[in-house]
Amino acid sequence: MNPESIVNKLRARSRRRRILAIVGIFAGLPCCLFAPLLLGSLFWFSHGQLFGFIHWNYFFLGATVVCLPLLFSLEIRTKGGYLDGVMSDPGPELPGGADVARRLMVFGMLPTVAAGAAVEPRRSVAGVVELFLFGPRLIVNGIRHLRQTRKLPPTNLKLAAKIVTLLCERESGIPIELLKSRKVEPAEVDNAIFWLVFYGWIGISKDWQKIFIYSESRAALGV
Repeated sequence: MNPESIVNKLRARSRRRRILAIVGIFAGLPCCLFAPLLLGSLFWFSHGQLFGFIHWNYFFLGATVVCLPLLFSLEIRTKGGYLDGVMSDPGPELPGGADVARRLMVFGMLPTVAAGAAVEPRRSVAGVVELFLFGPRLIVNGIRHLRQTRKLPPTNLKLAAKIVTLLCERESGIPIELLKSRKVEPAEVDNAIFWLVFYGWIGISKDWQKIFIYSESRAALGV
């Protein structure tokens, strides 16, 4: 493998990840309006049926002020794992929910949905909340990536390319200590390894003693 071509591919992935993060932030902005649009419209219609219709903008703005801080807080707290968390731990059932569910299921599809909400209210709305989190997730992930790239230490990409070449030449991983020599500062090797791990080129063992290259990285390098 040509070391220069490897360096170019390393740089290309870092640029591509940066562009995707920026695009995700801008794309997430309009997607954040899913929840205010839907919930604001539902409250507007309900208010109109009960008390008479007023301007829709009031409900939309109110839903925006309430929903967006809650959604961003939920996304930051769950780190993209909201749906998995709900599926693994749906929470307690409503008292008497099972009895209500059995009675409603005989009346058709909509009552069946209501029955599911009665039995497991948290899990029944998880899909809708996950849709609402799509926009905030794009923005949070994009900002998080850009912040993390600013904290990356200065990296010698030529050294990183040499590490990748050595890993591609072996089927098994390489102990990190073998990569350190008198000609190269240990901190420089650590920075290169950290950079490669951050961008998903290589993995590191649980004891932080050994590194290995992913099969996807071999394919991306044409090995």
